[in-house]
Parts: sequence; structure tokens; C-alpha cells
Amino acid sequence: MLGYYCKYLKGFIQRAQEKRGFFLDSLCTGLQDVLDEYLYTVASLERELDDESSLLVLQHRLEKYHMLFLPLKNLADDITKNEVHGCNIYGVVCKYANTGTPILKDALDRVLFHVRRVLVRQSTCWMMRGNLQDPFDEFFVQKETPSKEGDSQDARESLDSYSLKVELLPSCIPVTLARKILFAGAAVRVFSQEKPSGHPIYEGRMEEFSSRCSQMESKRDLRLQEFEDLVEEIRSQAALYLWHIIVEEGGLISHLHLMRNGFLLGHGDLFQHFIQAVDPLLHGPPDADTEYEVNELFQLHSAMLHLEEDTDKLALTIRLPQTDSAAASGWDCLGLSYTVAYPLHIVFTQGVLTKYAHVFRFLLDVRRTQAVLRLCWLQQTKDKGACSMESTQLRHMSLHMSSLVESLQYYLQVDVVESQFSALLQKVQATKDFETIQQAHSCFLGTLLAQTFILLKPLREQVRELLRLCRSFSGLFLAGGSFTKLQEVMKNFDTSRFLLLRILSTLANRHSEMHISQLLLRLDYSNFLSSTQAMP
Repeated sequence: MLGYYCKYLKGFIQRAQEKRGFFLDSLCTGLQDVLDEYLYTVASLERELDDESSLLVLQHRLEKYHMLFLPLKNLADDITKNEVHGCNIYGVVCKYANTGTPILKDALDRVLFHVRRVLVRQSTCWMMRGNLQDPFDEFFVQKETPSKEGDSQDARESLDSYSLKVELLPSCIPVTLARKILFAGAAVRVFSQEKPSGHPIYEGRMEEFSSRCSQMESKRDLRLQEFEDLVEEIRSQAALYLWHIIVEEGGLISHLHLMRNGFLLGHGDLFQHFIQAVDPLLHGPPDADTEYEVNELFQLHSAMLHLEEDTDKLALTIRLPQTDSAAASGWDCLGLSYTVAYPLHIVFTQGVLTKYAHVFRFLLDVRRTQAVLRLCWLQQTKDKGACSMESTQLRHMSLHMSSLVESLQYYLQVDVVESQFSALLQKVQATKDFETIQQAHSCFLGTLLAQTFILLKPLREQVRELLRLCRSFSGLFLAGGSFTKLQEVMKNFDTSRFLLLRILSTLANRHSEMHISQLLLRLDYSNFLSSTQAMP
């Protein structure tokens, strides 16, 4: 049987070497190491044994290989049948090496050493120099394939340009460790674009880290905890460097304020005046000149309020409809862009700016509705002499609409934007670890999208429908529309408001999120509306 196993393992090694791959080659090296020991023992026995030697001597000298070769064959079968590739080979060898049989453990530890060297070498090369030495697609760090739109907007790499390839991450490697490796290498990679002559991220400790990485690679009894400790030190150094470059030198906090004031409508006075001024331009379908005219008005109102420094990096955009649809107004095509300078492109990636843009369009929709309702109410206050039943109904409806939109606006700006932004600033100012800041910013954006209900389609669409009905009512009233048309809008508004409160009540009962209950409290204090309004 020993001869069969030996031939089988030799065949596996030969076939594997034809496929190529660093991890597969290292596995074959380890297996060949064990086979060489066996073949050396057989050759020694051939020289030592004579006609008078007992078979017991032969059996004793080869006994351990009977215990050893079957598990090695099972290891080879496992890798072949399951088509195990790359870093996962390390995981499979770790599984087999976890045995209490000393002879087997010693042999598998030797195989594991060769495979682990590749993993450590690829990890440290990535962390220290930002190099992905991965011609056979084996490492668990990969470069994202950017979209064509992203390419055209910004060719610079960011930390998000690289990600974990989960299917190549062995189960014995914690995801937290893999993310630390990913972060450190991505930081070096990104900053090497700006400073290709060297990587000052590890300045002062480069030699120390390189030496320790080499020791890890050649250490036969390396424990995972030792490697994790080294990775954490490297990650911490990278995070500290990025904090210095982005927070201190790049002025991250001031730019976060800029995003709050622009994309999150923190400059309420600016947008209040701007919306009134730009509405005639955006009320109908846009043309090629609309974007220029809108930006002229935006900069003019910024200058009037002495906010030029806050808005010089912002520009409004008009994305013209691809079809000749008359239904698309300028408001539907309006967006906001931000000119990102080095090194803040690390924070404000295209994906991050897209999320900010989603929130901006929703908040602007609420602000615009609020502005047109105020115009409607202003017109109604001028008609004090009108005391008919129709005018009274219109005033009451205007009050109901204004109350709903004002409550929604207060919830969005105070309960969500200002509350979450204050929490974000506290986290940014409390740490010198950039990765912690990046995670806090991602959490901030995720919370904004969740608590503004942009991610919850039924609720989002119901709110948008209510805002549309409010604008429709105001537009008809200001244009002198017939009471019959206004009644139809009023009826639809009552129905939509009832459905909104019903959706919120259902979500509040099913889930424990405080923001849902908070919005419900703003819109329906003490259940006044839900208890008095019946389904129309």
C-alpha cells in the first residue's frame, strides 16, 4: 500500500504543477518534502538490510508512513474533487493539520509551513508596498472593476477600489484580520499614486516592519495571534498616517460641514431664497442652457448671503432627459456635484457622493414643497375677505398640508441630519484612527439613508406622493384653478396622509427603530389624526 500511496501522491504533484499557482506549488513542495523523507528511508533500508535481516525491522522503520500517507492522500483528494484554489488551500491544510496524532501533525505542519509562507508573503507584500502579487487570482484581496461612469469622473483610486474576495478567504482567517490587511495595503496603494517615489506611511518603521514580516514568513511554528498582532500594528500605523493627511492637513471636518451645508441643506436661508428664484427656470423641461443659468443664480444668492467660501466647490447639475418626455421638469433633473481635491477623494468617493446626492434630492423636494405652500398661505392671508365655505375649506387644507410638511421638514433636518451629524463630529474628533473615522462616516451615511426612508420604497413613495399633491394643490390655487379640481387633490391628499400614518404605525409596531416612532410623533401627535380621520 505504501508504494501505491507514494505513486498516487507523486501523480498528484505532477498534475498540480501543470496547473500552476503559488499555493498549489507550495502544497506540492510540502508533500514532496514528506515523500523525499520516505524515499530516503527506503533507500537507506535497501543499503542496510541483508538476507538475514528480519521483516520486523522493515515494518518498524516504515510503520509511521502507514499512518501518514492515507491522510495525505485524503488531503490531495479533497483539493482535487472540490477544486480548491488559492488561499483556500491554506484553509484545507489547516483543517487536516488539526490532529492529535504526533507523527501526522508533524508532517502536516511541514506542509502547512510551505503553504503559510505564500499567504504571509502575499499579505505582507500587499500591506508594505501595495503590490498584489497575484497572477493566478489566488489572494483574497482584489481590485474592483470600476464602472465606465466612475472612470470618466475620477480615475484616481480610493480605498474602495479594493475589496475582499470572500470566496477565497479561508474559514481559519478571521474576516476582521482580512479587512485589516485590505485596509493597510489599499492605503499604501492609493497614496503611492500621489507620491510614487516612496511610501511614507510607514516612515520611521519601514525597516522594522519589513524585518518582522520576513521573520514571520520563515517561522515554522508561527501562531495566528502573532501574525494578527503584526497586522494590527501595521494597520494602526497606516490609519494614523491617513488621519494626519486627511483630517489635519486635508481639513476633513470643514469639508464635512460643507457637505452638511450643501448636500444636506444645512444653509436653510440660502436654499429658501434660491428655490424661489430658480423655480421659473425649473418649472418646465430643461434645455442646454438651464444648468448654466441655475448655477448663476446659486452663486448669486451665495454671494448675497456671504457664503461663497462654502459653495465654491459645489455646482448644481442638470441631467437632460434621454427622451423627449415633456413630463420631466427641471426639478426632476436637478442634482448637486462636489469638486473633490486630494486627499479627500479617499473619503468622498463616487459611491459616497452618490449617496449624498440621493439625500440632497429628497431634502430639496421637501424644501421646495414647503416654499410653495408658504406662497399659497401668503396668498390666502391676502384674501381675508373671502369667508365662503369653499375658501374656508381651502385654508384648512392649506394648514393641514403645511403642518405635515413642516413636521416632516423638522424631523429630517433636526431629528435626523443635525442629530446624526453631531454624533459624527464627536466620533471624528475623538480618534486619530482614520479607519474608525471612515467607518463612522459610512455609518452616518447609512443612517441618513435609512432614517430619511430613501431605502424603504413603500414609505418613500408615499411621502413623495404627498409632497406632489401639496405642490399640485398650491399650483392650482395660485393659478386660480377650479374648486372641483382642488377638491380632487384634497381628497387624494387625505387618502395619502391616512396611508402614510398607517404605514408608519405598522412599521412602529413591527420594528423597534426609534426614528419611525419619532416621525410618527411629529406627524400625528397623541394619535390625533389617526383617531379622528377615517379612510376616505
